[in-house]
Amino acid sequence: MNSHKAQTTIEYLLLISVVVLIFAGVLMTVNSLKQEAEKPVNITGKEETPVGAMGTQLEKLRQISTPPSEAPATNLAIAFEPELVCAYESIIVAVTNENGPVEGALVKLNSETTTVDSKTSGADGKVAFTPQAMGAYTAVAEKSGNAPASKQLSVVC
Repeated sequence: MNSHKAQTTIEYLLLISVVVLIFAGVLMTVNSLKQEAEKPVNITGKEETPVGAMGTQLEKLRQISTPPSEAPATNLAIAFEPELVCAYESIIVAVTNENGPVEGALVKLNSETTTVDSKTSGADGKVAFTPQAMGAYTAVAEKSGNAPASKQLSVVC
């Protein structure tokens, strides 16, 4: 019986040793890969970390893919009428830019996780929404040729 216990104990010790060796090997490999990944690279004549070099290249691609003529010309702005509103009361969202009211802007009323409603602004740049519950909402306005805008709205009663 004792030889069987001794054999079992030795087997457990060998198994533990193998697991420890595998774990040590994995740690050494990960450490080696991490050190290799942090070595500076030279892609554009400038020494950078690989992550920094990828960021630089992505920024260059973004600049190439957005021609200056397509850059937003004006910034949208949002105003609420009234500023505080109760549930089931209408609120007017006015969308403007530097040139005045913006017709044809897509205006979305978002709750925390979803779009509650979306409408297109009229010639006066306005749309009306009627929130159905108290809480925090965000109005988001978008129109081609304009930088988008967003503004928080609290439905308090």
